[in-house]
Amino acid sequence: MGSAYFRGRRFEYRVRKELESLGFYVLRSAGSHGIDLAAIKDGKVFLVECKAAFSHGAMAFLKQLSEKLGVKIFIALKKKEGIVFIDVCGGGVFSLGDLPIE
Repeated sequence: MGSAYFRGRRFEYRVRKELESLGFYVLRSAGSHGIDLAAIKDGKVFLVECKAAFSHGAMAFLKQLSEKLGVKIFIALKKKEGIVFIDVCGGGVFSLGDLPIE
């Protein structure tokens, strides 16, 4: 496994740890190619794909998946200022504490 794999895995663990610190139960899909994390809290579920860089192709696939499953999906991006989350259907950009989970 290359160093890009290990950096990606490290980022997934970081996002998972931050979600857990807010009280979410988080499942990680090891070796995933589409969805990395499932987060659950108070009966609400959303999915997260962790990315080092934004990709329009990934966005289109995840939007389709979100609509098919009827669940919110966010792309977590690593930025200099921290982690940001993009709502694949709504298009908004959020910090961890401001995720629109309904």
